[in-house]
Amino acid sequence: MKKGLLIFGIGVVGLLAVMMIVGWEDGGMIARAKAVVRANLRDPDSAQFQDIIVFRHGNKHTACGSVNSKNGFGGYVGYKPFIYREPSYGLIIAGKDFNDLDIEQACQQARLEGAAADTAMSGTKENAAKGSSCFGPEDCNPGYVSFGTAGK
Repeated sequence: MKKGLLIFGIGVVGLLAVMMIVGWEDGGMIARAKAVVRANLRDPDSAQFQDIIVFRHGNKHTACGSVNSKNGFGGYVGYKPFIYREPSYGLIIAGKDFNDLDIEQACQQARLEGAAADTAMSGTKENAAKGSSCFGPEDCNPGYVSFGTAGK
């Protein structure tokens, strides 16, 4: 019985370690990006998110996605792209100073930087496209930077 519990415990610890390495880091990045975006909205509780993708380049992480929220009159304004970066903790939401295309281009640049870093480490573009720099709906599809129709 004790041996079975020991094996079970080791298995759980191993599974948790793998989950932390593979996905929890990006889940945490997405959660932090959502929190920072919400903190900059007029009505944070109304925030609806879609298509959030995380790109990595060394110790730099970038989250790109779209947010819809209510304005001062209580109506939703429509999805606006955003980009959030760590470790600088910078946030840009499309609006007065930056348009949708500016944000999409910045996200495309972040994707390319992540893919270039993976290419340098792996030696091939094919491995970079399958590597760990992109996580999201299209997993490093070379032409993909869309803020379309996923769920909240």
